[in-house]
Amino acid sequence: MARDFISPIKGKRCSLSEVLYRLDWIEILREAIEMRRSSWGDRPVVEWRNASDEVCFALLRAMEKAGVDVYATIIVWKKGTKKKSGV
Repeated sequence: MARDFISPIKGKRCSLSEVLYRLDWIEILREAIEMRRSSWGDRPVVEWRNASDEVCFALLRAMEKAGVDVYATIIVWKKGTKKKSGV
């Protein structure tokens, strides 16, 4: 899922935006759609939560394949930033 040019990120300190920019988004969205086709039907509002879950899981898998330990990654919040509940 990750493009070849993402491999230099492994073992390198970089920003989240750099990682996200280098991911293969076409493949991520393709995988998200394939995981649960019913989430992308004629009535997407009915399945919007499932669709967002599938995009999230496809993104996490792509980041793992790119060498990012998604469960050990630490996010540093900017001072004064309001965090959404549940984050």
